[in-house]
Amino acid sequence: CYYTDLVIGHNSNFTDVSFKETANSITKGTDRFAYGSLVCETHFQKFLELLQFFQSKNIKIILFFPPLAPEINKLMKKYNYSYLDDLREKFKKRGICVYDFTDPTLLFATSDNEFIDGFHGGDVIYAKILDYISSKEALLKNYVHQDYLKKVILKYTGLAMIPDSRVTSEKEVDFLQTGVLKPINNIIY
Repeated sequence: CYYTDLVIGHNSNFTDVSFKETANSITKGTDRFAYGSLVCETHFQKFLELLQFFQSKNIKIILFFPPLAPEINKLMKKYNYSYLDDLREKFKKRGICVYDFTDPTLLFATSDNEFIDGFHGGDVIYAKILDYISSKEALLKNYVHQDYLKKVILKYTGLAMIPDSRVTSEKEVDFLQTGVLKPINNIIY
């Protein structure tokens, strides 16, 4: 799903203004933010079986926890999401490498403005994630254009969308309505 209409201000149906909808789900423990202490062992075992299947086919898997907007990550720490720690520990005990971007501010500079909503990162945050992972995984060196990533990260930090005139010539607006000015975003190819 591409979010161009949202980030340029053409989506009047957007409901997560200032992350209020995501925050409401967290405080109530609903939707994608159900509370819990432990990971379901049955589901975890099925996930491990899937990993083993891919490995048996010589398919390299790189696992990562997706990012949450910094404000949302802070809010989640006040509620019962200890299953995330349980999951991290289960992977660690099995020696399975998982990159953890749930709090991306621990790894690189980012802001709420680089998110589409409380739990969907935009182009820039994912460029940062890809740059980070590809700097650690030799497998990706031949597939990732790190110079391009560094260029867009430097130029578009603070935006959710990496501008591209082939998609739109309109500028990103404060679609989250946080009151933060967006950097001037020039079009690149």
